[in-house]
Amino acid sequence: IVSSSNDKHVFESEEKMNVIKKLPLKSESNQELSYISRFIMENIIDYLKFLGRFNIQFFQTIGPSINKYVNIILLFMHDESHLGNPHLRATLAEALETILPPKQHGNSRTLNSSFAETIFKEHSLIEHLLRVLLHVFVLIELTG
Repeated sequence: IVSSSNDKHVFESEEKMNVIKKLPLKSESNQELSYISRFIMENIIDYLKFLGRFNIQFFQTIGPSINKYVNIILLFMHDESHLGNPHLRATLAEALETILPPKQHGNSRTLNSSFAETIFKEHSLIEHLLRVLLHVFVLIELTG
């Protein structure tokens, strides 16, 4: 039993490392990602922003699945070949804001701050967040 548990842990760790190696996406981008319409991405963004405004506790109920949303956000914000419109990529940052830990003073958001902090401390791709955000917002400034 212990051996199978260790094997599962090793497999999960290797899988996470493979995902980490994909950001930043080097050389050729994943062709399948380019097929996802910007309209679908707009729907995902709008849904996350809606939840952030009206049902922030939903993020706590889905638990670790929130990492998949963070993966989507980081992946599509990262590379303009996946989502060409820089302003739409900036709205991904707004969607990411919905799960940020609350501000220290007087924020009315009720997401459990320890839950949000865990996401931003332990997510496998979070080390790329700052670089991705800077890249997106610099592109927006360059395009006007």
